[in-house]
Amino acid sequence: MELNPLIEAARKTGGRLFVTLSVPMDEDGKPPGGDDESPGPPMAESQKCSHSPNFECVNWYGKIFNFTGKQSQIVAALWSARENGTPFLRQEGLLLEADCDSVHLMSLFARHPAWGTMIQRGNRHGGGFGTYCLFPLLDKK
Repeated sequence: MELNPLIEAARKTGGRLFVTLSVPMDEDGKPPGGDDESPGPPMAESQKCSHSPNFECVNWYGKIFNFTGKQSQIVAALWSARENGTPFLRQEGLLLEADCDSVHLMSLFARHPAWGTMIQRGNRHGGGFGTYCLFPLLDKK
């Protein structure tokens, strides 16, 4: 019985299989097409992000997000904290500030495209458990 060549190769090397991948790189040593998660080329902070006076419309690194009244209050609080150099706010305080009946921010932002992209869990970026922030964080200068 003839075995699959990959299985045969793994058997001959004691169960280990080595695979070599070749990815083309551009002149900067990066894969072509760029990184979709990247906010874009460096520019002044004022050019990267902007918002309407009530935060119901936000331009976040070129992507436009629209928020409801309660959502916009949360975004405003997170924006202010980010600009003040204290980007991580507790979920309970944010919900209280927006006079929200929800127990979790995730419920308030259910299926919203900013959730998990612009608005992220703080503990993923150096904040405490139960905190949230706007991501990317501002560089500390």
